Amino acid sequence: MMQLNSRLPQWATHGPWAVEQLVALTCLPNVTGHRADLERNAAAIVALYRDLGVNLNTDGRFEGGPLIFGRLEVDPNAPTIGIYVHYDGQPVGEPDWVTEPFDPVFRLNDAPISKDQVLSDPAGINPDLRLFGRGTADDRAPLVAIAAALRALNEVGRKPAVNLVFCFEGEEESGSPNLAQYLAANADALAADHWWICDGPVHQSGLPQVVCGVRGYTGFELTVYGPESELHSGHYGNWVPNPAQLLVELLAHCKQDGRIEIEGFDACATPITSGDRAAIARLPGMDAEILDRIGVAMPEREQPLFESVLSSSFNIRGIQSGTVGANARNIIPSTAHASVDMRLAPGVDPDVALDELVAYLEGLGYKVFDREPTPQERRTHPRLARIDRMPAYPGMRVPADSPLVVDTAKVIAKASGIDPVILPSLGGSVPFHHLTDTLGVEAVLVPIANHDNNQHAANENLRIGHLGYGFDLFSTLMTYGPVGTITD
Repeated sequence: MMQLNSRLPQWATHGPWAVEQLVALTCLPNVTGHRADLERNAAAIVALYRDLGVNLNTDGRFEGGPLIFGRLEVDPNAPTIGIYVHYDGQPVGEPDWVTEPFDPVFRLNDAPISKDQVLSDPAGINPDLRLFGRGTADDRAPLVAIAAALRALNEVGRKPAVNLVFCFEGEEESGSPNLAQYLAANADALAADHWWICDGPVHQSGLPQVVCGVRGYTGFELTVYGPESELHSGHYGNWVPNPAQLLVELLAHCKQDGRIEIEGFDACATPITSGDRAAIARLPGMDAEILDRIGVAMPEREQPLFESVLSSSFNIRGIQSGTVGANARNIIPSTAHASVDMRLAPGVDPDVALDELVAYLEGLGYKVFDREPTPQERRTHPRLARIDRMPAYPGMRVPADSPLVVDTAKVIAKASGIDPVILPSLGGSVPFHHLTDTLGVEAVLVPIANHDNNQHAANENLRIGHLGYGFDLFSTLMTYGPVGTITD
């Protein structure tokens, strides 16, 4: 598998600075929804860009992390490129970090290396070093790569070849509940010819990629009810309904053999185009290798990985009821809870999808609430469930042969020296729809992180060579310009 690294000589000068900035940001806790921590992140990002001559503003009305925005105008006749990055991260939670998630550590082949040793190496920064910490790859790396590219231009007294609009969000990992409203209210200030969304990993083959779309996102917290208080499993087992048993049976009804069984769930999914099919045919065949890397014998569905992520998903991200292990007790639990995230194929409306879910559960005999049932309701309905909906947004996809995709691929090829993979859709979700529909222009996803970065999990990391690739990518964008202006 190939690895991406910087090809520009300027990285030798600006790479150490970029690494230091990434370390400094990673020391700041950035768990989504933690307002005070995210305000500190926003202040640090604003200060970082201010030192480079870019004045950014923050919108403090956001309930989570403030939205950071601004423009760098260089020429009214030049193209204007919007760049979106998010700076909030997933909760930590997992017990098996190799180090504290906000005490970043460099490691090479699993051995820790001090920052001083990294930065003082006379041979330069080893691109195979990895920096471990929450948010290193998802999604602080692009913030630093963009800043380093601006710093390199400043050093030689050169302005970017394009106007730039920045939108750095602090609520992406919470579902971007306020972004669309903000974009609509500030459409003129955020006007651009198109947007680059900088998030996610490069292709599993190691090749760079341009991604034409993403799945939408929604989800829910599900509670199933049993007795009003826990009961002795010997005295009442086989007689009083067990909510944990009911919950797993209910979830099994929703998804079987890797397929969502909720009627009509994907019926409105946008068909893929002939250009998308051509891009799919060119994708590297990686399925067997990926299965081996992640340590499983077979996929959930007998179909190629990429085809699986084109359709919607129903993922049980956690189940909780009673106790297990040394703390297990012989009881019938009072309630059982599940947390489910759903990635939605473009064309699937999140609200409609959740309405169909509720109707499906009702068809299974459940009375579904959006609140706690009353004592009388618990005595009236034999099957009770509560659904709390998460923030949501739909998926979006531009055609794989659109001019924006083709010309973005030219930028990536010039920066990396490699023709990128053109991926019709990423399995994950970002607020693609908010930018395209609200602002009325196309967008593409331009990832820079290593594919094995453990985003959302323990031991999230960024390979430093990929930070260098990001530096080259944004330097190329700012030096040569996008969309039909790339020259050899």
